[in-house]
Amino acid sequence: METIPKPSILSRRVTAIDQGMSLADQMKLTGSRADICLYFDIVNTTGVLCDRYLPYQQDVRNMDQARTTLIEEVKRRYTCLERYEDDWPVKVMIMQHRQLRRSGGRGIVRSAHEIRLNTGRTKSKTRKRGNTKASSTPGVCFARRAQKENVPAPKSRSSTLETISAATVVSDKQSLDAVLQFLRNLAQDLRFLLPVFVGYGVTDRTSLRSVRSMENWRAWFYTWVKEGHLTELQFKMITDGMVKMV
Repeated sequence: METIPKPSILSRRVTAIDQGMSLADQMKLTGSRADICLYFDIVNTTGVLCDRYLPYQQDVRNMDQARTTLIEEVKRRYTCLERYEDDWPVKVMIMQHRQLRRSGGRGIVRSAHEIRLNTGRTKSKTRKRGNTKASSTPGVCFARRAQKENVPAPKSRSSTLETISAATVVSDKQSLDAVLQFLRNLAQDLRFLLPVFVGYGVTDRTSLRSVRSMENWRAWFYTWVKEGHLTELQFKMITDGMVKMV
């Protein structure tokens, strides 16, 4: 396996991959839609595990050991990371996540609504201004197609927090916890996808069971993949989890 050496200047653009040289570019994971999906899977998993092993609001007694354990866990889940010299991509992700969390942010974890999977970034720079507004509002095009296909549309990325707040009003915390527990117990911790589930009206155990009882529930979940809200891997893990539901 060819080793990818550590760049002389490491990019700290972990999530903004369409704004110049990014960490994804340096990792050589921007060549295709599949590459970008894999990249954000790694980013989100690293962010979730970072909160578990290196909680920013607590003093970690053995910081070096906890960081090593975290890195090894991420590499265990994504064997492709073995080719990066001295684990430099994961170390950048950890550093950025903790810095953002300490400053009051949510870190590097991004919902599917916020991940731009368009790999034609050079071409998009020449796009006419009249088209830019439409393309920069992911909820608009999805809502139009959702209306046509009679599929409930999730909120746009600008209202993700409002979506969760509204869902909490109609569904108590214990109900949302049921969805979080389902996502946490999958083959990979996918709790960061809660806004997607809430946007589609899946906010409690009853709605999870209702989806499972639908005749074409797999096809319904796959519409989320078609619209870029899930990767193929996430779709497989979610459907496997639904099959195991009692």
